[in-house]
Amino acid sequence: MHNVLERLNNGRVNLPKQWAARHRRVTEILSSGDPYQIATLGSELRRWDLERGLPDLDRQAYRRALRLLAGEISAVLGISSKEARAMMDAGDDDDLN
Repeated sequence: MHNVLERLNNGRVNLPKQWAARHRRVTEILSSGDPYQIATLGSELRRWDLERGLPDLDRQAYRRALRLLAGEISAVLGISSKEARAMMDAGDDDDLN
């Protein structure tokens, strides 16, 4: 679990700048179900949000990534999703630009 949280905080993934290609890649990552890839995506989208804000679809993808990770963490550790979100230190979704 530590590796997933580390990737959520420091992971990097190269996402295409063009919207259609980026959306396709983000969808692939989210659909993969791989918590490591999803955490890395979450980290990259958080970085983008801090740098320049996220377009609506990217913001939705970011929120979906956080929900998926919270579900994985809560299942593995036997805790609530709320406790998992606190562990992730992702903050409230409302603070997105």
